[in-house]
Amino acid sequence: MSKPRVLVLVDWFLPGYRGGGPIKSVANLTAALAEEFDFAIVTRDRDEGDTEQYRDVLANRWLTRKDGIRVFYASPGQRLRDVIEAERFDVMYINCVFSPRFALRPAMWALRRDLRVVIAPRGSLQKGALGLKPMRKRLLLWTARLSGLPKRATWHATDRNEAHDVVHAFGTSVNVVVAPNIPDQPSRIWQAVPKYPGRVRLVFFSRISRKKNLEYLIQCLGKALGNIELDIIGPCTDATYLRRCEQLARRLPPNVHTRFVGPLPPDALAEALQAYHFAVFPTLGENFGHTIFEALQAGKPVLVSDRTPWRGLQSLGVGWDLPLSNRSAFIRVISDAADMDQDTYDRMSTAAINYSSQWLDVSRLVDLSLKLFLW
Repeated sequence: MSKPRVLVLVDWFLPGYRGGGPIKSVANLTAALAEEFDFAIVTRDRDEGDTEQYRDVLANRWLTRKDGIRVFYASPGQRLRDVIEAERFDVMYINCVFSPRFALRPAMWALRRDLRVVIAPRGSLQKGALGLKPMRKRLLLWTARLSGLPKRATWHATDRNEAHDVVHAFGTSVNVVVAPNIPDQPSRIWQAVPKYPGRVRLVFFSRISRKKNLEYLIQCLGKALGNIELDIIGPCTDATYLRRCEQLARRLPPNVHTRFVGPLPPDALAEALQAYHFAVFPTLGENFGHTIFEALQAGKPVLVSDRTPWRGLQSLGVGWDLPLSNRSAFIRVISDAADMDQDTYDRMSTAAINYSSQWLDVSRLVDLSLKLFLW
């Protein structure tokens, strides 16, 4: 008996990495379910922000990866409809809401062909995300409602909060399946990092965009106590926002030192993380937050906003999740982190690794994800 065939649409995919969490979400999901489903992925032929296509990747044809999953890297001029209609698929799995090319138009084609459609919002329906370019997003949501798409699709929410976001956007009659993202498997052994009271090394590794809220972190650092170093690792998706953050960083007091590193490929990033004490993510909203989980796996306690699924971190001894409205709390935690001694830090670091290991029950996550594609 042949396996159900699932066509996956995602704006960016491997070997890209600048597109952030959705790349890992799709890669890990398709790898985990490859025994049950025949996946074929359609994506762009270049990474986010790049004007040139990937080297050593042939565009506009199906390529088979080492894991057996086929990928079609579409050039800007390639009509996706031709790719979609050239083969028979059972399910279309869409990884966005606001991408006309890789979401709304393909979903409407699929429905006209009676193809099952599963949509993963990937955090795009969160309040913070909807506040960015709101007019464009309201128009696209209106178009989606008018087409009847929301009630005819299955929605992949990664937690109860995202399920609420879907219901809030489209009403209570939508079909929502809650299945957490499948994160990366740990690949490195924890390394001890010297921690001296009065000094701290922080890392922000994410896209530099308004949603990731780097500006907020830099403003908090200006009032924090201690000798503070912050490395900012990640691609820029908003040049105007980057310039504003750089200007703010240049005005920081002498006790704070910042460095804009730029993007790093995954292997180099995993190596670089070993040098830091804490990871900081004051994001406006995440449906999962692969970077948060990566930091915990690396033994780096995290300071995050309260707009991610990672909550109750302080009671677990692995970090802090704070409301963005309480800026003084962010400043106080950064100062306390700088003042922390070695023993206290080692306990938090070890707790972070233990917590991530306990959370990573892949068999449970796979069972939940299976429900997305089975009717």
